[in-house]
Amino acid sequence: MVDDVYISTNTESGIRMDAIHGRSMQSDFLDCKITRTATVVVAASNSRSEGTYQANYTCNGTDDNVQFQQALDALPSTGGEIHLLDGTYNFGAMPSRAIDAVTVSGCGNNTYITRDGNSPVLSLGSQKNWLIKDLRTDFGFVETIDAIKYAFSNVWIDSQFPEVGPVFIDNYSSDHSGKASCGNLMNETLNHPLVQPLENFESDWTVMLGSLTYSSAIKYIGSRSAMLTSPVGSSAQISKSSTYPDLTNCAFALPVYVPDYTKLSAMTLIVGTSGDGGDTWVNYATFYTQSIVQINEYWWLVTFDHITSSVGTPDMSNVTALRISIAPVSGQAVTIYLSQMFFWKKILTSGGAIGITGDDWYPSWMTIMKPILDEHNFKGSFAVPISKLTSSDIANLHTLQDQGHDIGNHTVFHHTTARSRSPEFEYLFAQGCLRELGFERGSRFAHLHGGYHDKQIVDIVNKHITLTRSSISGHHALPVIGNLLYARTVENTTSVDTIKGWINDAKTYNYLLLLMFHDFTSSAPTQYQCLDTNFEQVCAYIADQGIEVLTYSQIIDRIKQRHFTITTSATLPSNQTTVYVRHGFHTTPTSMTITPISSLGNAKNLWISTKNTGQGNRCIVSSDVAPGADVQFELTAIWAPM
Repeated sequence: MVDDVYISTNTESGIRMDAIHGRSMQSDFLDCKITRTATVVVAASNSRSEGTYQANYTCNGTDDNVQFQQALDALPSTGGEIHLLDGTYNFGAMPSRAIDAVTVSGCGNNTYITRDGNSPVLSLGSQKNWLIKDLRTDFGFVETIDAIKYAFSNVWIDSQFPEVGPVFIDNYSSDHSGKASCGNLMNETLNHPLVQPLENFESDWTVMLGSLTYSSAIKYIGSRSAMLTSPVGSSAQISKSSTYPDLTNCAFALPVYVPDYTKLSAMTLIVGTSGDGGDTWVNYATFYTQSIVQINEYWWLVTFDHITSSVGTPDMSNVTALRISIAPVSGQAVTIYLSQMFFWKKILTSGGAIGITGDDWYPSWMTIMKPILDEHNFKGSFAVPISKLTSSDIANLHTLQDQGHDIGNHTVFHHTTARSRSPEFEYLFAQGCLRELGFERGSRFAHLHGGYHDKQIVDIVNKHITLTRSSISGHHALPVIGNLLYARTVENTTSVDTIKGWINDAKTYNYLLLLMFHDFTSSAPTQYQCLDTNFEQVCAYIADQGIEVLTYSQIIDRIKQRHFTITTSATLPSNQTTVYVRHGFHTTPTSMTITPISSLGNAKNLWISTKNTGQGNRCIVSSDVAPGADVQFELTAIWAPM
């Protein structure tokens, strides 16, 4: 005989229940409802009959959320537990209640909550200390986007991919995150040895259009920022004349704060050369915005990585003026705050670089994509939704990783753009799964399923993910990428010639281009499929052009490398014994050497008399006497940690 069991009921505080060999004496307590303290029992329409006797609420199989809501409302304000008996609960809407410390429990995989297969079955609101355990839901799962301190235990979620089956989640909480192993890149890239200040926005700008004031209350770097406001429906523009360094083969970045981003349509940097400035602009180059990434809650980093148009014959080695232009959306006025402008030489991807990404996981990666990559010794970066993977898929992904490819995080359910889900759960649970499955290297990277400009997604990936790839079309000039990579999506209508044009631009302008592929086929491609012959032509063209192919890990390594060499051409004028030369770093180089490429004339020696003048990162090159004729030379500067 087993020990006596006592159950609190609505009639007595301790009715004795005899249990012999697991059989209960049902007739002794058939009419006694179990009402444990702060626990409400709900039965499904198809729950086993012996359980329904003890249910506080019984569902009828239609709009079962009504009975669930009644049970939730019956809990005290301090919280409690709703226990769902076995069976299927068909919800027509999403129950919720603004109380903390609620547990929703079931009877394991046999307790199934379903709604429409897409919308969440339950919302945790902005509450804390909720626990969902011992049950299964359809693909809509639970809305946790604003919840605090929640957890899942012994839970199954239907997959978007029926052939895989339900995804099992156990011992997951809002604190269960695998923090990115090498940190967020934003501060690191802005403080990179190659990145130098070019101009501040604290004074001396001339307003051309719109209005300009300076703010000491809102600033990112320095003592104040420039606040530029456009007229309604037209552009605002400011300019500044000065002597600037050689900006040949340079990219630019500018932190901005826009109180209402919905009113900003475009931003342009115009660089005037050879005497341009004031009202005179004859030879100038225009840079359009190429990427925008978040710095913090208020400030974003706008980058301009190559000349998109020009007038006259601009000489980027002789820049004399800068102009910033902003355009509002139609019928609006826009205000923008501008902080320190940066520039850097594009030497990390000299000659261009390509990243090849596989998105979503398809068997054709192994049968079509991988053999073509292998043919050219290219390595790719692959984005996989965790819920899509079978054991054989995982084995194939390990094969890819073992051969040098990156396996990255593409959420749990590939469903993040719908706000019915929690970005924290989608990305951080997937990150933890990748680590547990042995994909440590690639777990640092998230591949967004859209939604980068959703604030909560941004906050999550910026906090926990080293590098994030969006589906926004664009490209980058390393090292300043923040922590967001733009990619160009290749679809069935994207011609090989179009892709070759993208590749040519990457090579010409020395930037990083990511190509994002999905599925592959040998015939009749649908929207997100690429013909095998087209992919072969693209890879062959990359190889023929001699452009390097980088994985995300290699991109990180390239940014984090701490040994750089910059070679600059310069001239010592015939009648001088000194000349200032920009060495290309924002800090004093470790070493510098001079190589004459013309006669020294009357001079016997050239040497570096001052490594860093403290004035715009310039060094001084000197000669023993004036050479009598211009002397051409190269200055090679090396920066490496001591």
